[in-house]
Amino acid sequence: MQVTKQGGFLPIESPDARFVCYDKGNVAGVWRVPIDGGEEILILDQLKPGMSGNWAVVDDGIYFIRFDHVNTDEEGAILFYDLATGRVKDIVKLGKHHIISGGLSVSSDRRSFFYTVWEHPGGDIMLVENFR
Repeated sequence: MQVTKQGGFLPIESPDARFVCYDKGNVAGVWRVPIDGGEEILILDQLKPGMSGNWAVVDDGIYFIRFDHVNTDEEGAILFYDLATGRVKDIVKLGKHHIISGGLSVSSDRRSFFYTVWEHPGGDIMLVENFR
């Protein structure tokens, strides 16, 4: 059954199993649509184009990576978007890596993140743990 009508990448079921969350590749944002179909809604407009997959849905919000592919001197960061308040807060700085799309995961206790950087051909998987 087709769920989206205007495209979408990397679908993730919401923790409450009511929605499919996804991004659109080269379009900013994270979107959601009801599992059984309906209108899509932009739920996070701060995910930059080209950062496909660099976000993770949890029960109360979305963790996402802020990074500018053009300005590689910018420090990347993991941020949290709170669905209830609409506020975004910085969680941890990632340094000046060339962060590539396709991979942000958060552990179930939310104390560790995995993301992908491009330091040399092939890339590397990075771990951030025990942050406060």
